[in-house]
Amino acid sequence: MPPVTVKVLGGFSMVATSPVRFATHKTESLFVYLLLSGQAVSRDRLAGIFWPNATEERARRNLSTALWRLKSVTQSIPEIWIDVSGDSVRLRCETVEIDAVRFRSLVESLPGLDGHSRTTTMAEAERLYNGDFLDGFPDEWCEDERRYLRTLYGRLLRQLVETSKTSGEFVQGIRYARRLVEIDSFDEESHRELMLLYHLSGDRGAAMAQFEATKRILQEELGTQPSPASVELYQYIRSRSEWEANRVLKSADWKKAANSSDVPIVGRDEHLASLMRAVDRAARGLGTAVVLSGEAGVGKTRLVESVVLAAGLRGFDILQGRCFDLLDQPPYHVFVQALWPRISSADKPGGGASSPLAALLHALAPEASLDYRHAALSSRTQFFDSAIVNEALLSLLGRSHSGRPTLLILEDIHRIDKASTALLLTLLERLPKANLCVLLTIRSGENATAQMQSLLTANGASEIRVEGLTEQEIGKLIQVTLRSRHTPPGLQRFMWERSNGVPLFALESLKLLLENGFLKKDPLGSWSMDKHALDLRMIVPSRVQEIIRQRIARLPSNARKLLCAAAALGTEVDFNQLRELVGSSEEPFIEHTNNLVEAQLLLETKEGFRFPHESTRLVALSMEKRAALKAFHRKAAEIIVQSAPGRTEDLAWHYEEAGVPIQALRYAEASGDKATAVYANGDAAAWYSRALQLLDVVKSSDPGERETQLRRAALILKRQGVLDLIGDRRGQSADLDAILSIAERLSDHKLLAEALHLRANLLMRTNANEAALTTIRKATQLFRAAKDLRAEARVYETAGSVYNNLRRYDLASAEFRRALRLFRRLGDRAGQARSFLHLGTLLGFQSREVFAIRYLDRADVLLHEIGDHRSRAMAKITKGILYRYLGRLKLSESHMASGVGILTQIGDRVGVARGMIHLAFTHAVMGKHRDAIHECERALRIAKQAKNVRAQTASTESVAPYTDTMAAISLDREDLHEALKWALRSEELHKPFRLKSWIGLETDYRLGSVYLELGRYSRAMRYLWRARKQYPRGQELAYETLATAALAKLHLIRGDIATALRFARAVSDLLRKIEGVEQIQKVYWILYLVFGSAGLHGAARRVLRQAYASVIQQASTLKGRFRRVFLSNVRVNREILEEVGRNPESFLVRGMNFPVPKAPPEVHSTKSHPPGNEKSSQAGSVLGSATKQDGIKQRRHVIAGLLEQGTLTQDQLAATLGISPRTVRNDLAALRSQGLLQKPTQP
Repeated sequence: MPPVTVKVLGGFSMVATSPVRFATHKTESLFVYLLLSGQAVSRDRLAGIFWPNATEERARRNLSTALWRLKSVTQSIPEIWIDVSGDSVRLRCETVEIDAVRFRSLVESLPGLDGHSRTTTMAEAERLYNGDFLDGFPDEWCEDERRYLRTLYGRLLRQLVETSKTSGEFVQGIRYARRLVEIDSFDEESHRELMLLYHLSGDRGAAMAQFEATKRILQEELGTQPSPASVELYQYIRSRSEWEANRVLKSADWKKAANSSDVPIVGRDEHLASLMRAVDRAARGLGTAVVLSGEAGVGKTRLVESVVLAAGLRGFDILQGRCFDLLDQPPYHVFVQALWPRISSADKPGGGASSPLAALLHALAPEASLDYRHAALSSRTQFFDSAIVNEALLSLLGRSHSGRPTLLILEDIHRIDKASTALLLTLLERLPKANLCVLLTIRSGENATAQMQSLLTANGASEIRVEGLTEQEIGKLIQVTLRSRHTPPGLQRFMWERSNGVPLFALESLKLLLENGFLKKDPLGSWSMDKHALDLRMIVPSRVQEIIRQRIARLPSNARKLLCAAAALGTEVDFNQLRELVGSSEEPFIEHTNNLVEAQLLLETKEGFRFPHESTRLVALSMEKRAALKAFHRKAAEIIVQSAPGRTEDLAWHYEEAGVPIQALRYAEASGDKATAVYANGDAAAWYSRALQLLDVVKSSDPGERETQLRRAALILKRQGVLDLIGDRRGQSADLDAILSIAERLSDHKLLAEALHLRANLLMRTNANEAALTTIRKATQLFRAAKDLRAEARVYETAGSVYNNLRRYDLASAEFRRALRLFRRLGDRAGQARSFLHLGTLLGFQSREVFAIRYLDRADVLLHEIGDHRSRAMAKITKGILYRYLGRLKLSESHMASGVGILTQIGDRVGVARGMIHLAFTHAVMGKHRDAIHECERALRIAKQAKNVRAQTASTESVAPYTDTMAAISLDREDLHEALKWALRSEELHKPFRLKSWIGLETDYRLGSVYLELGRYSRAMRYLWRARKQYPRGQELAYETLATAALAKLHLIRGDIATALRFARAVSDLLRKIEGVEQIQKVYWILYLVFGSAGLHGAARRVLRQAYASVIQQASTLKGRFRRVFLSNVRVNREILEEVGRNPESFLVRGMNFPVPKAPPEVHSTKSHPPGNEKSSQAGSVLGSATKQDGIKQRRHVIAGLLEQGTLTQDQLAATLGISPRTVRNDLAALRSQGLLQKPTQP
């Protein structure tokens, strides 16, 4: 986003680093006019445009006043400056984005776009138009631009309406059509579009009401009646029953969704557009034929229904027939069915049927009184001449119904009889001169399909092939069906893999999830999917089964057997393995596989074949007998063991299906181990669970009870390890209960101690620290009795972590050092690394950052060598926090980003969320608030996802840190009301835990700081006092320093100088005990204000120098735009630099001696000044100036003055002024060229 954004659609607003306000509407209008003109404009022209009714002298005086106001506002915005030269005025701007200009360019670019780019462009343009151009401004110059942009918006809305209709998004289309009506209520075409969309969405009552409203508006305002087109549409809607093509959108009753017409149209815009072009050609007398081909359920019938609706509204006579699935089709069956309305009218007395036609009708349909479309032919027809039949039926087809064009639809013609085929080919030959559109549907993969397609295309029919939807389109289909903008995570991928993009299969699977309660809607309207929904992968919806069974049943027996063998091998089938499995010779094997590929039951791959979707494979398996399948699976397992023994997942499945549970158990556990090694934690947990189920089967035939129980305990231990990474605390707790039960049953003290140790870890993670200590003591006694030194050391580690949570740092340090001694004695490098990590973290809590980083560096090296990625990531994040305390922001950002990357790689979602919160806080300190908010929101989403599988107490553990960080970020952005909202929410989450959780330690300080900035001093005093009492309990010196400094500022604002000075001296004492504090310049700035107000000018100069040095040191770790943002957007940095900038030469050169002020420094208001109403005097280009040119001159003047009083290198000048060395070199070259600098400067 550019630094300056100007919005003129729907009013006027301007945002630079903060919102910009102008004094009058006239000034705003003048600014927009100059901005849009982009060139110099004469003063006379401006005066005439904006003050047409004033005298010339008065108008020019008003213009001068307006320009002065404009300059006073824009002088603080370096991207915009006003050039007044002679009698002309020009506004120059850089990187300024205007919403009207962007809107116009987007709409005007639409004719050259198509597909996804066109859709996204239209959506962006629609979002930009928030109202008329400078809505509410009375200036005449706005009218032309306002009218043109409104016309563009109307054109855009019409295109959006058309797109919504073709994609089936009728609710969205209604919203666009309503806006069209709002723009111009007399536009009858817009009213008709709204009526049609209401009708398509199923709300026939709203469509009828809209017609009445249109009729009333036209009568009252224009004195006219609706046009014939509107009346015809109204009568059409009345004559039709409620349209059910979009019934899935309207109804939540999935049991009624049984027809293909229930499938919403998604991803078929191009297909529908091609079909409608064919319909339009037929309406102009150019006969066309189109063949829709695709597999069953892909959406051919749904496209046909949409064409029927659109053609009916265009006045077409619709004739429709379908070939039934009969072994012996009656001749001309599909044509007689389609032409039956005309046959019935022709056969009536006076209907005009000739005697040959009447005889023919009686031959084809003996009981002509029955509705032929629903009556089965009970007898074979007698012999008759096919030429006579063809001519008779073609004469009926060519007979126009009231002069209207005809749409003939013949569906499923892969089943068509020979007589109908001959008639169809004859029709295609005569089609170019007919007022007729022929639409045919054919199912790909059938035996007769290829031959029929070649015949039709050879006779002039065009083919439209309907493929499966993409994964994104399946996601859109789910959203439309569930009527929800957001879908549960993982549902889109699950549905796409299950259906292979076939809409019918996707909707049937969605129906299955809903019927089984795996997909639920909460009271707030959000959908959630049960984690056990993936177990339904092996279940195929009944309707899908029926379709696939029919296709497989038509295959020869040998091809069916081959398909079942392929299904037994899996979704991906190797060519050689399949051939070996069926034991077939090469020639018949290739013949049968070719048949399967032609039928689209198998797809060819580089290695062999694959099933188009999982449903086909499962149905093929269900059609084979159980005994034969077992033999297939056993043989397949033997083949895989020989050729690819690393495919443990396939081997586990084959042995389980073959009825060999011992081998299945072995490979299931191996699959879990493999998934754990690559950090696929969810898959690992699933495989370990499967192995435990197989162990129950093995147990019944295994007499060794103890060995079985020990193996069960080992599997549960592995599973609870991956559940810990996933964050499933409930699952962990259940697993530990099971291990404890096994240990007590077997009297295995070592296993019992291990379970108690893991239980203590879990209790610590849920902040039950006292219970964790009790459990640890029991585990320690058991490990000592067993003389297991390594396990004892690990228990000491856990005890140290618990004491650390309780802020009992001395006890924590003793436990960690005890563990370190044991690990060194055992030569356990991993244990040593973890101990270094714990000690480094502990020293960081004690504000001994330098020593902490040394320990963490040693831990990092060891952890990298042994490959402990999770612990190494935590070490990097902790180092990032400590570097932030020390003001080394770039190092802090680098280490945290590296740690988050490692945690992402290993799949530790909880760790990723925590790491991103710390990274967000670092970015907030750097002034990168947008990045900070983005990361904080992402972390919150991850935490909420993890919450679904956590224990009940985990809601606070998940959400609390993020609310506190958002409060801190909002406070830094000076968005005080937003900060208060987040801080209060954080307090609510922390109340149950208060001092029991590390998360809640900063809450009181954050609330006190927000109330202090808001000027609510009583509340600020209460929270800050509570914070100051709280921090010494845990020896939180850094936070105690910040809280004490805030109290000093509070008393200073309230005028209690003595108390403020007492707190300031306490802050000075605390600063001697610690090595770093976050944003320490804020503490020094408060001390400067207090010492200056108390008349201690020497002390004030010293702390101001320290504040300035902290700002410059932190800025030196940043580059380019980030440095400028840090120095100008963070308020405390800006205030420090402003104070220094009032006398930079004296402060920076003469031994850093700041001059003694004549009066105590003013206590700065906590409220931000309106942009444009203050004039800052800042040091160099960091702080800006009235204009860009004046800022450069002032900076060069400062550089010249510094060099006259002492020798400074270019790097020193850059660090002093907060600019880049390249800028210093350019300024020095400019000064030499002007003769203002003689002395060369060292680089």
